[in-house]
Amino acid sequence: MTVSLPAAFAQTAAHQPAAATTETTLKPIEIKAAPEEGPREPLRPTVKLRGDTLRERAGNTLGETLSDEAGISNSTFGPGVGLPVIRGMSGPRVRLLSNGLATHDATTFSPDHAASIESILADEIQVMRGPATIRYGGNAIGGAVNVIDNRIPQRIPKQVITGMVQSRYNANGNESTNAFKVDAGTGRFAMHIDGFMRRRDNISINGCAVDDKAIQQQFGLINMRNTCGHVANTGAQSQGGSVGGSLFAGMGMVGASATMLDNTYGIPPSAGSHSHGGGSSDVSIDLANRRYDGRMELWGSGKWIDRIRLNVSRVHYRHHEKAGSSIATTFRNEALDGRLEVEHRLGSRISGVVGGQMMNRDFSALGAEAFIPETNTFSTAAYIHERLDITDTLRLEGGWRYDQLRLVAGPQSTVDGRILNFPGRSFSVESRSISLTWQYADKSAVGIIFSGSKRAPEVHELYSFGPHLATHTFDVGNSNLKVESMRSLDLTWNADARWIRLNGALFLNDVDNFVFQRSIPNIFFDADEGRFRTRCVSLDECLPVINYEQASARFMGYEAEATLRMLSDIVPPVEVTLFSDYVHARLTAINENVPRQPPLRYGVQLATASGPWSARIRYTHANAQDRAGVNETETKGYNLLNLHASYRHKVMGRPASVFVRARNLLNEEIRSSTSFLRNFSPEPGRSIELGIELVF
Repeated sequence: MTVSLPAAFAQTAAHQPAAATTETTLKPIEIKAAPEEGPREPLRPTVKLRGDTLRERAGNTLGETLSDEAGISNSTFGPGVGLPVIRGMSGPRVRLLSNGLATHDATTFSPDHAASIESILADEIQVMRGPATIRYGGNAIGGAVNVIDNRIPQRIPKQVITGMVQSRYNANGNESTNAFKVDAGTGRFAMHIDGFMRRRDNISINGCAVDDKAIQQQFGLINMRNTCGHVANTGAQSQGGSVGGSLFAGMGMVGASATMLDNTYGIPPSAGSHSHGGGSSDVSIDLANRRYDGRMELWGSGKWIDRIRLNVSRVHYRHHEKAGSSIATTFRNEALDGRLEVEHRLGSRISGVVGGQMMNRDFSALGAEAFIPETNTFSTAAYIHERLDITDTLRLEGGWRYDQLRLVAGPQSTVDGRILNFPGRSFSVESRSISLTWQYADKSAVGIIFSGSKRAPEVHELYSFGPHLATHTFDVGNSNLKVESMRSLDLTWNADARWIRLNGALFLNDVDNFVFQRSIPNIFFDADEGRFRTRCVSLDECLPVINYEQASARFMGYEAEATLRMLSDIVPPVEVTLFSDYVHARLTAINENVPRQPPLRYGVQLATASGPWSARIRYTHANAQDRAGVNETETKGYNLLNLHASYRHKVMGRPASVFVRARNLLNEEIRSSTSFLRNFSPEPGRSIELGIELVF
């Protein structure tokens, strides 16, 4: 599908006088969909950002890039980390993908670990819910985010060489970003090269970094530094790129790519966070990721087999956590991941994909924060996703997946001088999903989705034992955890008439054996003395002991958007969009709130364009989050005003654009309820970013 402002006004433009329609076509600033690789999703559960929309919203992190989408929030750990929260779920429940295969970074193990994918180099970002998530396993129980680029070219370029050069400067933090992409090819060969560099100083804020009252409420005492006007130790420097090529023949293609990413970013000072035994040095993350991908496709005639596709990735990931210039802890992930799929069709109304996946991953941690033992995870899976067009307007989709996982953990030396031996665990996980969509008019549909998804516990949930200084806790895993099981119901509605477009969704997720963390009363770990205590004396050294537990949970909420299109002979056409989303999450078995949930949001957006100019202004109000969860503090409401404007022109016959992107124009103090560091590091203050892009 393609939903864009030009298309939105196409029907009404015919009724305008000829002179009035000459310069009133709006530039595309809404969501577009790329040609589909697999079975088509129902209209509502999939979000696809590309083109102008992706360029407009692309931020430093994946969570920031997607934060304007309905039902998606940004979970930050300072400005260097931003992960998507989908309908209240994040971490090991949201699968992050690079061209359909897992990123295999350390984002699931700790909230201070950044994702190893870069939004500014992406061609498209997909957010998937419903039957299509079956393809990606239990870690997509809350959804999947797939970042697609052309590092392995999928087709021969229409021109011998094409590309993009972009440069941005953000006054907040004196941040500069430069990026480029080049695609070239002729005959049977195509290649791709891209790269980027980013540098940032400390971010500016309105007010002081530490909320003293909230810290007093959460920890009982204050004994740490504070800064006003900026957040200390939030500078960052990153660079990366990829090179790839593909060879095409009459029956298919084969391609490969190599990708590198280096990212160094500071962790804002917090209560004991990364003090590493009492040291006062600033802590930083030094991340390095080396990824090698291969892809092979065989193309069928389309009568029975559309495509047979094999994707393989090899990931070498490591990051150092440094106190000053000293390496305190090193995390490593060595992963081999492969996926084989067959896209097929039976007649004109049945189509789908059958696939299998294999993954082998070795995780290790060494140093002061090695709270997880060396662990090998091996998994195999088989899945099927089918679509039946019952009529031209009625579609039935279904998915099924079966995973077999085995985890083997090595011995762990503990901070209190013991050696722990953890049992190996094996899990059999089966998931199902089915949806029915009725497209009662062009671009208008209603749908219902039932899902029964399961997730095996992750390594850190099973085997943690040690000080987790990022969250200021001493984490204790539970090797007896059961499979997490979620039953979901989604009701969706999309209507598109001449003057108005409506999108809405209601969802209900009931989860059995939901994994969460709970504090053990009156037990603390003294990081300086290396022993457990029944009383906490020093906030910088005293870590609450928390245990992984399970209980029933319920997530329920809605997403809603209404867009009114207004045309005029006097002023440029305008789209006015009203929007809102909400999630309410409870641990029903113990009558407690699930912590770090997004608040109720609502607001209005105005979008317009005239000739080479286009602009969008978006106002969002977030309510106070007064359902903070156990051992968490409430957050105040805030008002967020964002602006984007661009001007297009041709330079030497090539498209070029100049744009300005402003966030938090009201310069409010925003403390995100989804952030572990909300009481120590608010979101950036007023940020004005200027950019220029040249396409050739």
